[in-house]
Amino acid sequence: SIKLPYVTQVIANSAFQDCVKLKHVSIPQGCWCIADHAFDNCRSLEYVEIPHSVSFIGIDAFRGCYDLTVVFADKPEDEVVDVHDPAYRQDDELEIDSGAFAGVKNVCARDVKVIEKVIESGFRGYVTYFDEEKQQAITIDLNMIDNMVGVKYVSGLTCCKHYVVCNVNKGIDRTHT
Repeated sequence: SIKLPYVTQVIANSAFQDCVKLKHVSIPQGCWCIADHAFDNCRSLEYVEIPHSVSFIGIDAFRGCYDLTVVFADKPEDEVVDVHDPAYRQDDELEIDSGAFAGVKNVCARDVKVIEKVIESGFRGYVTYFDEEKQQAITIDLNMIDNMVGVKYVSGLTCCKHYVVCNVNKGIDRTHT
Protein backbone atom coordinates (compact mmCIF):
# COMPACT_ATOMS: atom_id res chain seq x y z
CA SER A 1 0.00 0.00 0.00
CA ILE A 2 1.11 3.52 -0.76
CA LYS A 3 -0.21 6.73 0.77
CA LEU A 4 0.97 9.62 -1.34
CA PRO A 5 1.99 12.78 0.55
CA TYR A 6 -0.75 15.38 0.92
CA VAL A 7 1.32 17.83 -1.19
CA THR A 8 1.21 15.55 -4.26
CA GLN A 9 -0.30 17.41 -7.19
CA VAL A 10 0.83 15.24 -10.12
CA ILE A 11 1.39 11.51 -10.44
CA ALA A 12 3.98 11.41 -13.23
CA ASN A 13 4.04 9.34 -16.41
CA SER A 14 4.68 5.67 -15.59
CA ALA A 15 5.28 6.54 -11.91
CA PHE A 16 4.06 3.15 -10.64
CA GLN A 17 3.93 1.24 -13.93
CA ASP A 18 4.49 -2.51 -13.51
CA CYS A 19 4.38 -2.38 -9.69
CA VAL A 20 2.66 -5.77 -9.78
CA LYS A 21 2.52 -6.18 -5.97
CA LEU A 22 0.88 -2.80 -5.30
CA LYS A 23 -2.64 -3.37 -3.81
CA HIS A 24 -3.87 0.01 -2.54
CA VAL A 25 -3.06 3.63 -3.33
CA SER A 26 -4.25 6.66 -1.40
CA ILE A 27 -4.30 9.76 -3.61
CA PRO A 28 -4.65 13.02 -1.67
CA GLN A 29 -7.20 15.76 -2.31
CA GLY A 30 -5.21 18.41 -4.14
CA CYS A 31 -3.73 16.05 -6.71
CA TRP A 32 -4.98 17.24 -10.10
CA CYS A 33 -3.20 14.96 -12.60
CA ILE A 34 -2.77 11.20 -13.01
CA ALA A 35 -0.49 11.07 -16.05
CA ASP A 36 -0.16 8.52 -18.85
CA HIS A 37 0.60 4.95 -17.72
CA ALA A 38 0.84 6.07 -14.06
CA PHE A 39 -0.48 2.73 -12.75
CA ASP A 40 -0.31 0.73 -15.99
CA ASN A 41 -0.06 -3.02 -15.38
CA CYS A 42 -0.37 -2.85 -11.58
CA ARG A 43 -2.13 -6.22 -11.71
CA SER A 44 -2.65 -6.55 -7.94
CA LEU A 45 -4.16 -3.09 -7.48
CA GLU A 46 -7.60 -3.54 -5.86
CA TYR A 47 -8.86 -0.09 -4.85
CA VAL A 48 -8.15 3.53 -5.71
CA GLU A 49 -10.19 6.54 -4.65
CA ILE A 50 -9.72 9.43 -7.05
CA PRO A 51 -10.21 12.74 -5.25
CA HIS A 52 -12.50 15.39 -6.68
CA SER A 53 -9.47 17.59 -7.37
CA VAL A 54 -8.25 15.31 -10.20
CA SER A 55 -9.03 16.99 -13.52
CA PHE A 56 -6.91 14.85 -15.86
CA ILE A 57 -6.37 11.10 -16.19
CA GLY A 58 -3.93 10.13 -18.93
CA ILE A 59 -3.74 7.43 -21.58
CA ASP A 60 -3.69 3.90 -20.12
CA ALA A 61 -3.31 5.33 -16.59
CA PHE A 62 -4.86 2.21 -15.01
CA ARG A 63 -4.66 -0.20 -17.96
CA GLY A 64 -4.26 -3.82 -16.99
CA CYS A 65 -5.41 -3.37 -13.37
CA TYR A 66 -7.92 -6.20 -13.77
CA ASP A 67 -9.16 -6.45 -10.16
CA LEU A 68 -9.31 -2.71 -9.58
CA THR A 69 -12.33 -0.79 -8.32
CA VAL A 70 -11.97 2.95 -8.91
CA VAL A 71 -14.14 5.29 -6.85
CA PHE A 72 -14.42 8.95 -7.83
CA ALA A 73 -14.84 10.85 -4.57
CA ASP A 74 -17.47 13.54 -4.14
CA LYS A 75 -16.44 17.15 -3.73
CA PRO A 76 -15.63 17.73 -0.04
CA GLU A 77 -18.48 19.77 1.41
CA ASP A 78 -16.38 21.47 4.07
CA GLU A 79 -13.50 22.36 1.78
CA VAL A 80 -12.66 26.01 1.21
CA VAL A 81 -11.32 26.29 -2.33
CA ASP A 82 -9.43 28.85 -4.33
CA VAL A 83 -10.87 28.81 -7.87
CA HIS A 84 -7.43 29.85 -9.19
CA ASP A 85 -5.74 26.82 -7.62
CA PRO A 86 -4.83 24.24 -10.32
CA ALA A 87 -6.25 21.53 -8.04
CA TYR A 88 -9.72 23.11 -8.16
CA ARG A 89 -12.01 21.78 -10.86
CA GLN A 90 -15.57 22.39 -11.86
CA ASP A 91 -17.63 19.22 -12.20
CA ASP A 92 -17.52 19.40 -16.01
CA GLU A 93 -13.74 19.91 -16.28
CA LEU A 94 -12.67 16.28 -15.88
CA GLU A 95 -10.69 14.95 -18.86
CA ILE A 96 -10.12 11.21 -19.24
CA ASP A 97 -7.92 10.02 -22.09
CA SER A 98 -8.57 6.88 -24.10
CA GLY A 99 -7.82 3.59 -22.43
CA ALA A 100 -7.37 5.19 -19.01
CA PHE A 101 -9.36 2.36 -17.40
CA ALA A 102 -8.78 -0.44 -19.95
CA GLY A 103 -9.21 -3.75 -18.17
CA VAL A 104 -10.38 -2.23 -14.88
CA LYS A 105 -13.22 -4.16 -13.20
CA ASN A 106 -15.43 -1.41 -11.73
CA VAL A 107 -15.65 2.39 -11.80
CA CYS A 108 -17.95 4.15 -9.31
CA ALA A 109 -19.03 7.77 -9.10
CA ARG A 110 -22.04 9.48 -7.56
CA ASP A 111 -22.19 11.84 -10.54
CA VAL A 112 -23.40 10.35 -13.84
CA LYS A 113 -21.37 13.04 -15.70
CA VAL A 114 -18.19 11.38 -14.45
CA ILE A 115 -19.48 8.00 -15.61
CA GLU A 116 -20.24 9.53 -19.04
CA LYS A 117 -16.60 10.60 -19.33
CA VAL A 118 -15.37 7.17 -18.20
CA ILE A 119 -17.52 5.48 -20.87
CA GLU A 120 -16.41 7.98 -23.52
CA SER A 121 -12.80 6.96 -22.79
CA GLY A 122 -13.66 3.46 -24.02
CA PHE A 123 -14.18 1.75 -20.66
CA ARG A 124 -15.94 -1.64 -20.73
CA GLY A 125 -16.70 -3.11 -17.33
CA TYR A 126 -19.00 -2.26 -14.43
CA VAL A 127 -19.99 1.37 -13.87
CA THR A 128 -21.82 2.56 -10.79
CA TYR A 129 -23.55 5.92 -10.50
CA PHE A 130 -26.23 7.47 -8.31
CA ASP A 131 -29.68 7.63 -9.88
CA GLU A 132 -31.27 10.78 -8.44
CA GLU A 133 -34.77 9.74 -9.50
CA LYS A 134 -34.59 6.31 -7.85
CA GLN A 135 -32.41 7.57 -4.98
CA GLN A 136 -30.11 4.58 -5.25
CA ALA A 137 -26.82 3.58 -6.78
CA ILE A 138 -27.06 1.60 -10.00
CA THR A 139 -24.34 -0.63 -11.42
CA ILE A 140 -24.38 -1.62 -15.07
CA ASP A 141 -22.20 -4.25 -16.73
CA LEU A 142 -21.23 -2.48 -19.95
CA ASN A 143 -20.01 -5.76 -21.41
CA MET A 144 -23.64 -6.93 -21.54
CA ILE A 145 -24.72 -4.00 -23.70
CA ASP A 146 -24.41 -4.80 -27.39
CA ASN A 147 -24.91 -1.31 -28.82
CA MET A 148 -24.00 1.63 -26.63
CA VAL A 149 -25.48 4.73 -28.17
CA GLY A 150 -24.49 6.96 -25.26
CA VAL A 151 -24.96 7.24 -21.56
CA LYS A 152 -28.51 8.60 -21.79
CA TYR A 153 -29.39 5.27 -23.36
CA VAL A 154 -27.40 3.41 -20.72
CA SER A 155 -28.58 5.38 -17.70
CA GLY A 156 -32.20 4.80 -18.71
CA LEU A 157 -31.50 1.07 -18.38
CA THR A 158 -33.64 0.48 -21.48
CA CYS A 159 -30.88 -1.54 -23.08
CA CYS A 160 -29.83 -3.52 -20.01
CA LYS A 161 -31.07 -6.99 -19.23
CA HIS A 162 -28.94 -7.21 -16.12
CA TYR A 163 -27.91 -4.65 -13.55
CA VAL A 164 -26.76 -4.63 -9.96
CA VAL A 165 -28.00 -2.39 -7.17
CA CYS A 166 -24.91 -1.29 -5.34
CA ASN A 167 -23.84 0.87 -2.45
CA VAL A 168 -21.09 3.01 -3.98
CA ASN A 169 -18.98 2.87 -0.83
CA LYS A 170 -19.65 -0.71 0.27
CA GLY A 171 -19.80 -2.79 -2.92
CA ILE A 172 -22.46 -4.91 -4.55
CA ASP A 173 -25.64 -5.62 -2.58
CA ARG A 174 -27.83 -7.69 -4.93
CA THR A 175 -28.28 -8.61 -8.58
CA HIS A 176 -31.38 -8.01 -10.74
CA THR A 177 -32.25 -9.44 -14.14
